[in-house]
Amino acid sequence: NQIINAPDLSNTKINFTGKNNILYFESSSIKLENSAIIFKGNNSIIAIKNSKDVLKLNLTIYNDSVIYLGNNCSMNNKLEIIASESKNVVIGNEGLFSSQCLIRTSDAHRIYSIETLERVNEGRSVYIGDHVWLAARVVILKGTRIHSGSIIGSDAVIAGKEIMSNSAWAGNPAKEIKRNILFDKVGTHGITNAMMPEAHTISAEKA
Repeated sequence: NQIINAPDLSNTKINFTGKNNILYFESSSIKLENSAIIFKGNNSIIAIKNSKDVLKLNLTIYNDSVIYLGNNCSMNNKLEIIASESKNVVIGNEGLFSSQCLIRTSDAHRIYSIETLERVNEGRSVYIGDHVWLAARVVILKGTRIHSGSIIGSDAVIAGKEIMSNSAWAGNPAKEIKRNILFDKVGTHGITNAMMPEAHTISAEKA
């Protein structure tokens, strides 16, 4: 097992219980806070790219799997990812994750058809593009593909769907509610009346 470019850790644990695993950080300047990274199998890789923000992660990975977190992702609280069944979780750059978001590639228990005795819930990889926003308590389940620039609303559950670029989805089960949207990562909480109508438009530079 290897840790490459060990980062700045605060209240963070890293555990290996298998072999031939790699935990790769793009640089030692990455900061992890209140995090846990757990390898529970063999031959897996976690790769974490640089971020301007402190990362808060709860990562569990099993056999023959990959978790990849792109550049400058940010989160309000721990982003939880569970990669198992030899499947992968790939997240692009500039991801925005609110509190209590969960991503997983497996249902954790096998389900079979009574008629055929064949398994009906095999694990599948999850792919999330660049600049995707997951709001609070979003759950992303196996086989989901979220293309760049999209938003998933609070408490939504996405299972095995393909979310096209620059669309907004919400609900459980989630449904598309808007198309042709974009967002910036600047928070709205500090907006004042004096900032209107600037707060309701986006400049060409930001777009």
